[in-house]
Amino acid sequence: MTLKNKLEYSNEFIVGIDSLDHDHKNIFSLMNQINDADVEQNNNVLSLVEQLVSYTKDHMQREEQMMKACGYPYLDNHKQVHELMMNRLLDHQQSCLNDFSKKTVGHLNHFLADWWQDHILSYDKSIQNWINDNEDLVTIANKLFEQENDKP
Repeated sequence: MTLKNKLEYSNEFIVGIDSLDHDHKNIFSLMNQINDADVEQNNNVLSLVEQLVSYTKDHMQREEQMMKACGYPYLDNHKQVHELMMNRLLDHQQSCLNDFSKKTVGHLNHFLADWWQDHILSYDKSIQNWINDNEDLVTIANKLFEQENDKP
């Protein structure tokens, strides 16, 4: 049985920064794979959650490096929001590991759909102009991030 917290990626979530938009699409894809997975096959769901945790961490590090490169004045606040989200995501992951059920996966899906929608529309859209105004610095920061993390 699948759950019903699907969140479709649409134009409203585009922040106009290719690497971040690509990351967001991949995050939505992983969220929806978790949502659509057969909860009775917990190994698949737990593997998808692990992938989502790892990808989210990488995405946030990339985003923070880009904000730092362009001198975004609210970087510390944004980093705190990321840290809180990661802590909550890890708590949800641990709940799924400790008591895997339709209920725990449902709570995770609900949290993810609410958090990502709010975060992209409220926080990530606010960095768009800063990053676009400093595109050269951000491109360099993004390339360094990819080299350091062996990301294509």
